[in-house]
Amino acid sequence: LQVGNDPELLQEAFAYLRKFYTVTDDGPVTWYLGLGFERHADGSISLNQSAYVDKCLEKHGLTHINPKATPMPP
Repeated sequence: LQVGNDPELLQEAFAYLRKFYTVTDDGPVTWYLGLGFERHADGSISLNQSAYVDKCLEKHGLTHINPKATPMPP
């Protein structure tokens, strides 16, 4: 996983790594190590763990529950 804001430098690093390892360019990351990545028009990135939450809910038999906004009103 490479990150950066200089495409030329990223390509240079990618070429260097290719000398020693088998590497692939799979494009922009959407999932990595259980984290979801979402890119926004303003350049910001949001991370989420929705797959992990879904797995935990399934493990504990709670897939039928309804979501609630947080924090809840007092």
